[in-house]
Amino acid sequence: VISDGVSGAFQLTSYLVSLGYKSIGYVGTLLATSSILDRYLGYHKAILTHGLSMRQDWILPDRDEDGHFIDIQLPEEIPSAFVCNCDETAYLLMGKLKDLGYDIPQDVAIVGFDDFRFATLADPPLTTYKVNVPTMGKVTVNRIIRKMAKAPYTKGCSIISGEMVLRASTPANPIIS
Repeated sequence: VISDGVSGAFQLTSYLVSLGYKSIGYVGTLLATSSILDRYLGYHKAILTHGLSMRQDWILPDRDEDGHFIDIQLPEEIPSAFVCNCDETAYLLMGKLKDLGYDIPQDVAIVGFDDFRFATLADPPLTTYKVNVPTMGKVTVNRIIRKMAKAPYTKGCSIISGEMVLRASTPANPIIS
């Protein structure tokens, strides 16, 4: 039972495009987890769908080979927006950019994923994709109960949709290009 990372990141990236952003980076170590890769695929799909250019220097790792967070190395040219694989990464990126004098969202818009505690600890609060944990839990428990009862059940993966939560890390109004 997993969250719909592909669709969620596609929605977040498409939302940034709808606001007028054309240079959008992604922050996440692609092969660290399957969820980070799924979210990258949703981001990549949106970039392709909207005809934007994909720049490899805007795909930034956020963790090492052991899964520990690392200092995010910014590219020479900063994109106007970032899609982050999780809210903690977005929080860390936001702090780094603010330390360098960038204003969020006026200079750089940032979105996260999960709607975890970092989304509301961030200043400004983070636009994110809320994972539907209650439904994921119910589906998981129902599968376990059916399996324990030896009742027929369908094996496989259940993908649970979430929803976007709009906050102040993205502008309320479209940008003028």
